[in-house]
Amino acid sequence: MNNVPPKTLLNSLSQNDPGDDTQRRYRYQAFYTALLSLEFCSTNPDLDIDELFCEHHEDTLVRLSTGKFIGVQVKTRQSGKEPFKSDDRQILSSIVRFTNLYIEYPKEFCRFVIATNYAFWTEHKNGKNLPHLLELVKSVGSDSEIQNRPLLSYIRKICSKIQRDIPDEEKHRIVFEVLKIVEATHDLPKFDDIENKLACSIPQYYDAGEACLDELIYVARQLINRMFEAGSLQHVSAQKAYFALFENPTKRRTEEIIDGKRIRRDDVLNVLQKAISESSSLTTHSSVSIADLPSDMRLLELKMNEGKISLQNIRQARDNKYSAELLLQQWVYKYGVEKADKRFKQLNVIVGNECQEAYDIAFSNDKPFGQNMLIDVRQRLRNRIKDEPSLFYKCIYEHVLGISGILTEMCHVWWSKEFEIPE
Repeated sequence: MNNVPPKTLLNSLSQNDPGDDTQRRYRYQAFYTALLSLEFCSTNPDLDIDELFCEHHEDTLVRLSTGKFIGVQVKTRQSGKEPFKSDDRQILSSIVRFTNLYIEYPKEFCRFVIATNYAFWTEHKNGKNLPHLLELVKSVGSDSEIQNRPLLSYIRKICSKIQRDIPDEEKHRIVFEVLKIVEATHDLPKFDDIENKLACSIPQYYDAGEACLDELIYVARQLINRMFEAGSLQHVSAQKAYFALFENPTKRRTEEIIDGKRIRRDDVLNVLQKAISESSSLTTHSSVSIADLPSDMRLLELKMNEGKISLQNIRQARDNKYSAELLLQQWVYKYGVEKADKRFKQLNVIVGNECQEAYDIAFSNDKPFGQNMLIDVRQRLRNRIKDEPSLFYKCIYEHVLGISGILTEMCHVWWSKEFEIPE
């Protein structure tokens, strides 16, 4: 009997539409530009970036404060395929593009970069090994001094693809000069790791305060989106109807397009500041504050005892609650009341939710269920800390369990059927 469902549009992938893969590669380029843009927040004197351009002559065009440019081509490849070789179509086309830019804009470029998320072929030191060829060309003073045959052959191959009406000797010299300033880097993250990579890089350049990983991933996405928009001419479509009103519409349109592709330091800082303020944590409906939390243990003991939780477990719950309260006070001292309350509210929501789910599962009208609920709560909180550590501000398990004790004292968590609390 055949149980395979019939093929439909909803359960099968297209075999001849690379649109999604193309979009992913463009987004990867935007990620790399976003990663470079963090240098705006750096104090590194060796790379003083003045501005970036997205999809302007190159995937990314970097303008240094010296006025010189760095052209960057980003090459992506799925795992499982052969590393990039010097004569691969993508590599050759990049170097040809670099050469044409070098000819068209003489003395403006100080470096070209081919960056990839994969690897360059380096099994043998021959003409297919791009890093080896680049190392060789940097060791030679002029193109007339080249003795290495694979290098000579490679330069000639590139020359044959340069469609310029210039003498062959001049072509040869220019390609040599271009190769001398080409860098090949293969330390970029894989496709599925770009947001984490960018998120983890942000605190190295910008003071993100106590933002957790989830918040930093949100910030990273906003930064990537900003680069993606700059490279897609999104800003031009809303303005193109007005270009005809200017004295020189073509000149004005060109200026607007280039300006829309430009990323400056203030652009990056605005995205970071706005995104970090927007990446709000979980919060409570009530205006609960650490300063207003009950400090005694009476309700905790009463309610856990009503659920028939053992005396040993109640004593442990008291210790956990006290430890959590001490941590909250340390947060107030270290970060201030507002930030400490924000952290507590996030823990309040997470722990309260897990306790409520455990309560709903364990609830019984016929017999006490507090002990079973406690076992479930412990397992749930262990799993959440293990699976989503960034949500807990580096709290240890005992601190998080102590929050359940605080919520019990606040009457947000019950370990039995609700009952009237005696005066």
